[in-house]
Amino acid sequence: MIILIIFFLFDACTGKIRREGQKILKENDPRKQSRINVHSVFWMVAGMCVFYYSDFYIAIKVDDRIHR
Repeated sequence: MIILIIFFLFDACTGKIRREGQKILKENDPRKQSRINVHSVFWMVAGMCVFYYSDFYIAIKVDDRIHR
């Protein structure tokens, strides 16, 4: 009898935890979220600006110290 009560309480607790876990997984599903966000766009634009405003491309193309 006591074992049955313990099993019932344990099953009730794990069922609640399981439902909450499934709810959290459904809310935070990575397939629903876009991979492009403000943070990603900022770093892409920052990288393009650094490449454009530095002489990296010209140095690679023209510098005699680089052996191609």
